[in-house]
Amino acid sequence: MNPGLARMLQGVVERAPGPLKLLLTGAESWSEEQVRFVSDAQYAARQGLYFARLVERDSDEQLLEHVRASVARLVAGVAPCPIERRCGAKGDCNYSGARAPFTKLEERWQALTADCGTALGRDAARELNDRLEAFIHASAAHTLAIRLTYVVIPAITRAMRQHLAFLIGLVFALAIFFGVEPVFSLFRNRPGYSVVALLCALSPYLLLLPAAVVWRRSGTPFWDVGGRVARWLVPTLIDPEPWVPWHPPNHSLTKRIYLGLAIKLVLYVAIWFGVGLAIEGAVRLLHTDAVLLTMYLIAVGLAGVAFTGAAIDFADAHSQAPVRWILLSGVLLLGVAVWFTDDPLLLILVPVGWTVLVVLWVWRVRQERVIVVIGAIATGIVISLVSTERRHEQDRWTGADGAVGAGGLAAIGRNEWPAGGDSGPPIVVLAASGGGSRAAIMVGHTLLRLREEHPMIAENLQAISAVSGG
Repeated sequence: MNPGLARMLQGVVERAPGPLKLLLTGAESWSEEQVRFVSDAQYAARQGLYFARLVERDSDEQLLEHVRASVARLVAGVAPCPIERRCGAKGDCNYSGARAPFTKLEERWQALTADCGTALGRDAARELNDRLEAFIHASAAHTLAIRLTYVVIPAITRAMRQHLAFLIGLVFALAIFFGVEPVFSLFRNRPGYSVVALLCALSPYLLLLPAAVVWRRSGTPFWDVGGRVARWLVPTLIDPEPWVPWHPPNHSLTKRIYLGLAIKLVLYVAIWFGVGLAIEGAVRLLHTDAVLLTMYLIAVGLAGVAFTGAAIDFADAHSQAPVRWILLSGVLLLGVAVWFTDDPLLLILVPVGWTVLVVLWVWRVRQERVIVVIGAIATGIVISLVSTERRHEQDRWTGADGAVGAGGLAAIGRNEWPAGGDSGPPIVVLAASGGGSRAAIMVGHTLLRLREEHPMIAENLQAISAVSGG
């Protein structure tokens, strides 16, 4: 190419706007050593964010020293490119890749190393969090395709993994909301009540979130210790390696985190209960439609599913053991047991046996703090199973000999009807209890089975006495 034409094109590229310049020039030319350093430094910085986000305004010296030492270990494990790799034959040490941006990244990393060399005060420790975030943002690729592939998509994946149990609970709640026709129809036909019920169901979150923001200006909310680690997403963090201490040894932080989680659960339940009492009072005193209370209870149940998932994510974020996968295995095991048997004793023995095995395993790998979480959740499952009314077994409806269960009424033919003979067909009346969508499903299923298996009874059904969903 003509040298004059080449210089002219180079001037056009240099004066072009940023996006057009990236399109014309493509990705920056980085050496292998530079790319390896940036990749390792980003990974270490995201792990360092875990420790930096443990710091609150009222953190003590032991916690601050734990954060400093942990971040210092991560930063020291990543060294910039050796200078001899960049030196030419004449000794003029020039970067083999992009010089200016890489020089700034090295300066940021060296500043992080210097920050971790001495004891940190509370303000300096919180500033360390800002420095780690600034390095992660500065080291991100500027080319759109590379940024999407290696920055945006991995960040979205990490965020989804960080809130996996909440997302599963949310999908489950939405599936019930839109998939169960009586529930969806109830909310669709009452749009005004739907908004009120959903806002009331979210009232604990709407009340505690701004309270936590205000409280953090001076200290740590007692119900949200460790909340910055579990919920802050930009930039996303990476859990530290499982063999290093995540929390300061022999420190009260771990107990405060799980105690705060339990207190938060109590606060949610108390707020939900109080709002429910207020709605019931409005129904009685102001003669508001009682369907609002039903819609509120449904919304609370669905919100409770999502909150349970968020609580499990919170516990997993502060535990070096895989809490979510342990609980998932228990849910699958209990689901299989419920699918194949109705025996209440077996349904209680399954979670108890699973809990014993998990506790032994957790104790074996010396993750004692997880035992409290696993034990509390398993105890709640067992209590709920014990307190739930025993479900009807199949043989209570139809026995092997055609009887309707032990001590029930035996199936009879047309000639054996009490009003049989010349007086005409018998009159059958169905009494159905209420209970919303559950009663509606039960009555519908009963009528279907009557038509399919006992057509003589179905043909003579004259009236249905029912309440609510029945």
